[in-house]
Amino acid sequence: MDMVVNRLSEIEAQAVKIIDAAAQEKKELDKQADAKIKEFDADVDAKTAQTLNELQAKLKEDMAVELARLKEETKNLVANLEADYDQNHKKLADNILKQLIEG
Repeated sequence: MDMVVNRLSEIEAQAVKIIDAAAQEKKELDKQADAKIKEFDADVDAKTAQTLNELQAKLKEDMAVELARLKEETKNLVANLEADYDQNHKKLADNILKQLIEG
């Protein structure tokens, strides 16, 4: 009977060692998982920042192109208006004067 009790004690001691080892291994695996998650998050953050910077640069470039186009369009419009004014100044002045006189 003592032999059975001793054997059960040995089995229990081994079971406790196995449980402790499993708990320690679980802690290590948790640390590794946390490290991988942090690495993944850092990688995603870096890629997101890079993509955002690229999009901002593209947007800035597109805005510069659009601004240049609008400036050119405005310049041409003003030039056309000035040419029209220079060409039709006398007629415009005569029409205004006529409207003022005729009332």
